[in-house]
Amino acid sequence: MIYCKTLNDPASGQDGYYALIERQWPANLNENMLQNSFQKDQVKHKLKRDNWYPDAAPSTALCQWIEHAQTDFLSDPQHQEKEFRQRYGQRYRQELTAHPEYWMALLDQARHANLTLVYACEADIASNPLLNHAKMLAEFLDDELDRLNDASSPVCYAHLSTLD
Repeated sequence: MIYCKTLNDPASGQDGYYALIERQWPANLNENMLQNSFQKDQVKHKLKRDNWYPDAAPSTALCQWIEHAQTDFLSDPQHQEKEFRQRYGQRYRQELTAHPEYWMALLDQARHANLTLVYACEADIASNPLLNHAKMLAEFLDDELDRLNDASSPVCYAHLSTLD
């Protein structure tokens, strides 16, 4: 299973492997704070630098596109929401498809155990599935898992007689 959580969400035993999916390491996550905190039951206290996948997050260029496009698309939210998500999702998927090295380790984790994609807790992102890259990445990885599971073995022609 693939889950998505914010840094401040409570940790649970079912979460499995935590992977931070942010372009930059969050400023509120310094090593001293993580070691000295009394709230060790939060996701952010389970993260390590080894669990950080900055390249799996949307690129800087895509984030800039979001800032510009968001104004155009979301000016009429009822009409444009779906189109914005499709365009953003399509662009993000293109980035991911072009660089499997960015997410292949995550897919491997998800194949063998639970995976929790962690994102910075920004209210506008957490509450808006149109902008939540962790949820989009989870959908992408789920699709990849389905694709791998549906893969069949090559056709076997052993039962045919040899051609002369």
